Amino acid sequence: MASDTITTKRKGDLAKLFQGTVELEGSCEGEAGLLDLRRTCIKNPKHDGFISVKDFNRSHLPLKYQHDEVFELTKVLAELTVRLAVQYISPDRPDFYAETDTPYPFASRKGTNFLQTGSGRVRRVMIFYEKDEEVCPCSECKDSESPVVEFGEIVVYTATHVVFDDVEARQTTVRFGFDDEDNVGVDLEGVYVMGNDKVNDICHLHCVSHDLDFLQKLYDTCLKCDGLSYNVLIRYDDTMFHDKLTLLVSHPHGCFKQISIGEWTDKDSESYPMTRYAYTAPTCPGSSGAFLFVLGREPYYYAYDHVHSGSNSITNFSSFGDESL
Repeated sequence: MASDTITTKRKGDLAKLFQGTVELEGSCEGEAGLLDLRRTCIKNPKHDGFISVKDFNRSHLPLKYQHDEVFELTKVLAELTVRLAVQYISPDRPDFYAETDTPYPFASRKGTNFLQTGSGRVRRVMIFYEKDEEVCPCSECKDSESPVVEFGEIVVYTATHVVFDDVEARQTTVRFGFDDEDNVGVDLEGVYVMGNDKVNDICHLHCVSHDLDFLQKLYDTCLKCDGLSYNVLIRYDDTMFHDKLTLLVSHPHGCFKQISIGEWTDKDSESYPMTRYAYTAPTCPGSSGAFLFVLGREPYYYAYDHVHSGSNSITNFSSFGDESL
């Protein structure tokens, strides 16, 4: 479990609310140690409030939110949730957060092989065909005399403290479809990061696939997510400050994905349109980087991009995200 902390340059009670421990899961035993970490979890030993994807049904939502669009959107967000496994800590991770004396997550392990896991959410799929005259950037194609020219890049939103830079991206596997213990899903290779924001703790990780059928299905799921998001946005736009539903889909302890449901309790909007939230939706180590769904602020037009960042004894809290629509 990560013991590194998050801090903020703001002062006062609200600033203290957003200080705490990042929720990466670190394993000295590699993949084999993740189940043991889950069994010995200190934060939420019984993992109350987590709902497996295969068990999730409409009744898990609060009664007033059991509409078709909210239920279907939750399921689609689960489909787009991925597990991130970073095998190496970049030498370029800073020692401290900017302008603070707070150690940056896993700075003490930089330059070493060490497994840290987090979560993320597919936001965009770009499919390239031969006519596009692009070449796949994966490690296999990079060293090949005949690289693949029909491939796809998948953009995954996560937290910067999960995947810090290109060095870590190339040592990251992105696992799709890890829905239960019997379905471990498919691993894809990370290649680079864009939009890596150390201050707001948002990162856009790119991974690649040569499977055009898989890519098309994922592309269609993203379109479906945007359509459902718009419908939910319209339904709750007028009541967004009264309806405080929050949802997270993450991979606690690097294990199979779980849905958690709660409410947001506080909001930091001093730097609007950049905002961040405190909320009751359950999280655990391994939840860092999971997309935060807040009712009425759906990810339509790519604007809303808050992800889970950390936790303290009072609350769980997100990264900063752009809330302008």
